[in-house]
Amino acid sequence: MHGSKPGASPKDARWELLHRVAASQLFEKSNRLRELLLFVGERALLAPDAVIREQEIGVELLGRTAGYDTGQDTLVRVQASQLRKKLQQYFAEDGKAEPIVIDLPKGCYVPVFRVRDAPEPAAAPRSRRAWLPGPWPACWRFSAGS
Repeated sequence: MHGSKPGASPKDARWELLHRVAASQLFEKSNRLRELLLFVGERALLAPDAVIREQEIGVELLGRTAGYDTGQDTLVRVQASQLRKKLQQYFAEDGKAEPIVIDLPKGCYVPVFRVRDAPEPAAAPRSRRAWLPGPWPACWRFSAGS
């Protein structure tokens, strides 16, 4: 996944956090969830404006054939839901002292790196300064009627 794409530097604290979480005991026996975390995390850091789609995760990470029916095959959504729970558990337990938290907003496959004291991603932040990096994930940019 590492390459010459624009985005965050591997020396960025978010890279270190991403790999620390993936290497944690909580993810030790969850290879698929660890791979999903690294896939979406690295994509978000390398290309902050990228949209990560369910179909892409299914094909590139989970071995589904191109053009598979995401309405019938819910594996990506199930895995994303489990990843959300694991991330919440990590930051409530082993990672409770981490100053930055990784959230995977519901309905989105682009993780958000936020300062721990910032509001949960489900609530609109009052200031962009509380979020890392500045712009909203691409999946949040459009509201109904856009």
